[in-house]
Amino acid sequence: MELGRVKELVSSIREDWPYEGQVKGFLLKLLEGCEGSDWLKAACCLKLLIESGIQLLYLRRFKPEERERVLRRRARRAASFNMSMLERSGLPGPYKAKVLRAYLAIAAYVHPSPEALGQSLRPRDVERALEAIELLFSALAK
Repeated sequence: MELGRVKELVSSIREDWPYEGQVKGFLLKLLEGCEGSDWLKAACCLKLLIESGIQLLYLRRFKPEERERVLRRRARRAASFNMSMLERSGLPGPYKAKVLRAYLAIAAYVHPSPEALGQSLRPRDVERALEAIELLFSALAK
């Protein structure tokens, strides 16, 4: 799986507060381990990239001084990430739908499912995930 473009996008995340810089560093480290990986590890990496992009866009909807409080409150409730964040991410509707479809397709590989038992990622699912990641991280670079 070619991740050069994803690395560029992650590197371009605008750092409005320290957490964004920490997430950027975490994702760059994650990407190092994803190169040439097996299909299950690749699915986990793609899923985590989509989740991180959604979470950062969601948190940007709050004032910078409120973001830390929101994140801590959600973490205490074991909800540091959930799909309701996508609804409140600020992305236009068609983009939300595209991200959701890609996320669901990739998430199917990291749970016992017919897709996961198939022993490989479908190229179309990888392509959709990479398109969703590009949408999310392009928005984060603005």
